[in-house]
Amino acid sequence: MVGTTAGTGSEVTPYSVITVDETNQKRSISDPQCFALAAFGDPRYTEGLSEKFTVSTALDALSHCIESYFNKLADPMTDLHALEGAKIINGVLSALPSGRLPDTQQRQALYLASIYAGLAIAKTGTCYCHSLGYFLSERHGIPHGVACAVYLPDFLERAVRCEPERADRFFRAVGTDLKTLCSMIGSRSKIEPVTLSDEEIAEQAVRSSGSKNFLNSPGTFDAEAATVVLKRLFTR
Repeated sequence: MVGTTAGTGSEVTPYSVITVDETNQKRSISDPQCFALAAFGDPRYTEGLSEKFTVSTALDALSHCIESYFNKLADPMTDLHALEGAKIINGVLSALPSGRLPDTQQRQALYLASIYAGLAIAKTGTCYCHSLGYFLSERHGIPHGVACAVYLPDFLERAVRCEPERADRFFRAVGTDLKTLCSMIGSRSKIEPVTLSDEEIAEQAVRSSGSKNFLNSPGTFDAEAATVVLKRLFTR
């Protein structure tokens, strides 16, 4: 594999995502055979990315870090990777002016962070931000990283409620706080307003119900909880 973005971490994970033509729905697959036999990880391969996709892929990696850290399958090793990756990405995105491309050093940092993030989710997988983000890409053309990041403020607030001590360790390690981090994420993941009907909300809430992404999220996250999140974000 040759990494051309600083986001997915595919170079070090057993995951792949496909789009099913008949339904136009994204599906993730996982198998040890999906691990790369060899990977070329050179940040110079990311220099052709536009500002839009540089930020989007960085948000994808940040989602990986946050969803891994607060995942029920997290362990001390995944925590190390997730915290270091989140610290790096938060530092770069917080310092990078809107509309500005990263310099060489910042691209190196983002690429390293995406590998840390990939190593984290290779063990834990992701949580509901990824599952609920799929339809935003499928139906509304929103880049994957932004589609996941739309849910991160809600996810972080849930993590603080469900796991306050663990959340405190997270913010101290990353060097930020809930309000500041959510503000940064919100400023980088602005999308055109999306409005969902009750039927569409029910469809998306049920779609991933019972999945590992839901089950491994903080607290109890099911179709009912997903409905609450979707209504809060997409009902006008």
